[in-house]
Amino acid sequence: MDEVLARIAEWLREGRAVTIARVVGLRGISGQYGTPLTALAAGEPIAGRLLSGAADDMLAAVGTAELRTVTISDDAAAASKMACGGTAQVLLQPADDLPDETWDLLAQHEPLCLVTELDRTAVGATQVHTRATVAAAEQQHPGVARLFNRGSSEGVILDEGRAAVTAVWPVPTLVVVGDGLIADALAATAALLGWNS
Repeated sequence: MDEVLARIAEWLREGRAVTIARVVGLRGISGQYGTPLTALAAGEPIAGRLLSGAADDMLAAVGTAELRTVTISDDAAAASKMACGGTAQVLLQPADDLPDETWDLLAQHEPLCLVTELDRTAVGATQVHTRATVAAAEQQHPGVARLFNRGSSEGVILDEGRAAVTAVWPVPTLVVVGDGLIADALAATAALLGWNS
């Protein structure tokens, strides 16, 4: 995630238009890995990996926020080392649409929850919540706290389609001291879970 944030900061310093993409719904897709947020800028390779990279060529920078349905075939899923294909709902937003504090919280590796208002497919304002404020988001859109408190990065559409919610948790780091079979097993397990080691 740090690499994605560095690219976003670089593009913004250069005055480029940056689009943030996040998965907010999955149907049929399993075994996908990547970063909870990815970033796009015209003429640049995508920063981060969404849906194991299977959707990279279906995403493009946007001027206004939009909710896009992306279909991934079983062949494309297999090529990206996913268990199977399906459909995903991806929220694309200009980086300026996210509250400024989002970037500070991500840089500090603080867990956060992005809640974007939806009106059918129209995309509204986005709020950022932390452990201290997620209860307020729960009052507005039931299910936000339950998603956030799972402790994993994932996105869903809640409240009968009224909110796109993405929980972003920092990737854990496992420090293995020593070597041998147990150390090797711990390092392999951390890699399997997508943890840093």
